[in-house]
Amino acid sequence: MRPLRRRPRTRRVADDEAAFADFYERVTIAEGLAEVDAVAAVREADRGWRAHMTYLERRFADRWRQQSGFRHVKSEERPESLEQALDRIKREQGERDAA
Repeated sequence: MRPLRRRPRTRRVADDEAAFADFYERVTIAEGLAEVDAVAAVREADRGWRAHMTYLERRFADRWRQQSGFRHVKSEERPESLEQALDRIKREQGERDAA
């Protein structure tokens, strides 16, 4: 089993919430590790890769579900371009670093 890496908490947690915050943090880390393991199994095309892919499609649907068909998007609802997304990420990182 992989060791869990702890991230520093962004806000102080009350003593009565500490156990819940610790549990939430461990579940979040475990979910991330499970996703990484499932992706690795699919990429290696091990036996049972379809089960791993089904798990990914159901548990992390926003990232792994099958995309089928086209969806019309109004011009004001269009998603940002790659360049816009990179600019936004840099801006957000700068704001975090400044804080």
